[in-house]
Amino acid sequence: MRSSPWSLGLLLAVMGVSLIYFSRQPATVQPVMPTTYAVSVVLIVTGLLQFLKRPVMYWFALGAGLLTIAVSGVSFLLRKELVPTPIVTALIGLLVTFRVLLAQSFERREAAREAARRLEEGRRQGRAGASPTETPAPTSPDEPSA
Repeated sequence: MRSSPWSLGLLLAVMGVSLIYFSRQPATVQPVMPTTYAVSVVLIVTGLLQFLKRPVMYWFALGAGLLTIAVSGVSFLLRKELVPTPIVTALIGLLVTFRVLLAQSFERREAAREAARRLEEGRRQGRAGASPTETPAPTSPDEPSA
């Protein structure tokens, strides 16, 4: 299984859209708060930025997930509806953060495997050619080495 930035980007964008969707349900009597739009825009933009495939995008995605969790936590603590469904927002933030951390650990593991494979290939090529460790050392200073 290979980690791909488009799947993480798609997840972030879908979660951002779902926040707006859940806030516009007919059962929701209260108007949509600006924080809902702000968190949704951050998730959607971060999701679209994942398609650039740059290493720094990991930090943007992690920040978006943590921001979502923080807004939900503040909404719970203040007993104020910063987002219409704080529990859904918290679950979205946890899902995004977990997925970002999982993707990053997978990328690190793949990089370590690639480095180990290159090291092993280097060792094999060193054995095939004339290696300085295989030549015998001279027994006396007057005797030239072969």
